[in-house]
Amino acid sequence: MFLIYCIGAGATGLALVGALIGVLVSGRMGAFVNFTLANLAFFSLLIASAIATGIINKVCNVVNQHGNDIGVYAYKGTTFIGMSWAATILILLAGCAWIFEFFKGRGDQVSYVMEGKEETY
Repeated sequence: MFLIYCIGAGATGLALVGALIGVLVSGRMGAFVNFTLANLAFFSLLIASAIATGIINKVCNVVNQHGNDIGVYAYKGTTFIGMSWAATILILLAGCAWIFEFFKGRGDQVSYVMEGKEETY
C-alpha cells in the first residue's frame, strides 16, 4: 500500500510539473501526456485509498471485537482517509480537464482559405 501511495504521489508531482509546462505550450500532445500522468496518479491513488479504507475498517472492527474484554478500543480517524479520497477526486478532475483540453485542440488556430489555398495561423 505504501508503494502504491508513493507511485501516486510521484505521478501527481509529475502531473503538476507537466501541467505547468502544458499551460505554456498548447497542443494535443501536451494535453495527452498530462492526461496520461493524471490517469496514472488517479488509478494509483484510487487503489491505495481503497486498500487503506478497507484495512482501517477491518482492523478497527477486529480490535473493537477482541479488545473490548480488556478495555482496548479503536476509533476510525477520518482525516487521513478524507485527505486520501480528496486527492483521488482532485486528480480525477485534473484528468478530466486535460482530456477536455485534448479534444478541444488548439482554439487559437485560425484558418483562412484564399483562392484555393488554406493557411493556418
